[in-house]
Amino acid sequence: MLKNKKKVLIITGFITVLCSAIIIIAVLDPIKKETITLEFKKDIVVEQNKKLTTDILIEKSNADKVTIKEGSTDKIGETKVIVTAVKGKENKDFTTQIKVEKGKAEKDDAKKDEKKKDSKSDEDGTSQNNSNKSATSNKTDKKGSNSSGSHSSDTGSKNTSGSNSGSSGNSGSGSSKPSQPQQPEEPQLSEAQFASQVFALVNNYRISQGLPALSTNGTIQSIANLRANDMAQMGYASHNRPDGTSADYFWVADNYGIESGGEDVFGGSMGFSPEAVVNSFIASPGHREPIVGDYNHYLGVGVRYSGGQVYVSLDFQQ
Repeated sequence: MLKNKKKVLIITGFITVLCSAIIIIAVLDPIKKETITLEFKKDIVVEQNKKLTTDILIEKSNADKVTIKEGSTDKIGETKVIVTAVKGKENKDFTTQIKVEKGKAEKDDAKKDEKKKDSKSDEDGTSQNNSNKSATSNKTDKKGSNSSGSHSSDTGSKNTSGSNSGSSGNSGSGSSKPSQPQQPEEPQLSEAQFASQVFALVNNYRISQGLPALSTNGTIQSIANLRANDMAQMGYASHNRPDGTSADYFWVADNYGIESGGEDVFGGSMGFSPEAVVNSFIASPGHREPIVGDYNHYLGVGVRYSGGQVYVSLDFQQ
């Protein structure tokens, strides 16, 4: 009886151990399957049509073997790659994204094509620019033939007898035509500002030549204003008025009593600046003479705008 009980206990113990072993194996088996690890490289870039290898893709792994299950480099752009890692009897799939780009040869060919396109574009642009320049030049030449700045110079004794015409010396006469600048829609300076800048520029030039600066007075300034206003109203820039009378008329009309002096006058588009006007006078010997004349003590500058033109009169008094 005791022997039978002993046998039963042994069998029961064996069964218990066996069941425990089965339970332990069942619990540990899933854990064993999760032990495969694999890490892909970051920002993987592969040339088009290049063969994929695990060395290109994988940074590190504890797998016994890794094979590429899915993935291709035949198309440019982002593509998915799947690899299978095997460790012992277990295996696991891992997925990543790679970027496929053109190969070096293809890139070089693309650069060559781009250079050819740029070269052709430059040639076309140069041809077009030359055509535009030619058209612009023709337009400018045509415009220049119709309108240009002009000025005149006069120095010498002014007749103060009260008559409506007077004689003037020819030693300071001269004329020139500066190039025509682009005409603005409106004047950039007021008439007073323009005159003030011309006055200052004339004196700056005299000082640079070792000559004293000129001052002004009411008499000579009145004459300069009358001259500029008359030229603007009648549309001329000369010492002779369109009606045939001499500009000396203004020197004696109100018995100013000026015995001698000189004058420079200018007419041109509003595109001319004070600097351009004074420089054009200085560049012409006949117009420079009254500016640097040692007989000058006073200067009046008259400026008037009219019909898109600027008229300037420089009147000098001894």
